[in-house]
Amino acid sequence: MDSVLAIAALHIASGTSDPAESQSYIDSALDYHTAALTTSRERLSVSDSLDQDACVISSICILITATAYSNMSPEKNQRDQLDDILEKRTILRGTRFLIRRSEAALNHPLLTEWRFGNEPFDHSEPPENEVLQKLGEVKSELENSNHMQKEVLNSTYNLVEKAIRDWPVRAGEMVWVLEVSDEYIDMLRSGDWMARVLLMFYGLCLHLSSELWAIQDAGKRLVLSILPQKTQVPAEWVDCITWIRQALDR
Repeated sequence: MDSVLAIAALHIASGTSDPAESQSYIDSALDYHTAALTTSRERLSVSDSLDQDACVISSICILITATAYSNMSPEKNQRDQLDDILEKRTILRGTRFLIRRSEAALNHPLLTEWRFGNEPFDHSEPPENEVLQKLGEVKSELENSNHMQKEVLNSTYNLVEKAIRDWPVRAGEMVWVLEVSDEYIDMLRSGDWMARVLLMFYGLCLHLSSELWAIQDAGKRLVLSILPQKTQVPAEWVDCITWIRQALDR
C-alpha cells in the first residue's frame, strides 16, 4: 500500500501548480517510498510464495516512484545524471533483483500499459523508427570494431533497442536502468565512447516518453549532460552526435 500511495502523491504533485503544495505531496511521497523500501527488503529476505504477487507489484511501484521523483526533484537540474542512475541501482537493489528474475514483473500490466492519466500518443509517423534506424548505424560501428568489451556493448545495445522497439506499449525506459550490467556502468565511469553513445540513445528513448508525467524532460537532461563539445567528438561519431543534438529539438 505504501508503494501505491507514493505514486499517487507524486502524481498529484505533478499536476499541482502551487510550488509549496506540490513539495508537500513530494515530501509525503518520499515518506511512503521509504516505508515501501523497508517493507520490500524485509519481504525479500523471506521465501513465501504467497507474497510473490504483492512483491512484484510493490517492486514495480517502487521503480515508478524512483523514476518520477528524480524527474520532479527541485535539484534535478543540478544532479549528475550518471550519478542519478548509479543511485537508483543502489537504492533499488532488491527491486532490481526481483524484476530481473521475474517474467511476471516484466510482463505485468503496470509496466506494459502504464499511462496514469496521459492520453494515448498520436504520431502519424512513429518517431521511434528514425531512432532505430540511427541506432542501427551504431550497431554497424560496433560489429566492425575491435572493442575489448564487445560482448558487454552488444548486450547493452540489445537492451536499448528493445526499449525503443517496445515504446510506447511497455515501460522499457524505466526497466533499462536495472537491466544493464555492472560492467557497462564501469565503462561509462571510465568514459568509454561507445558506452556513452549507447547511453545517449537510451536518453532518446526517455525523450520519446517526455509527455508522461513521470518522465518529463529526463531524456533531454541525460543526453545534454553527456553530449561532448564538437571539438571533442571523434571523427567517426560526428554525424551521429550531430543527429542526436537535432533529435532533442524535435
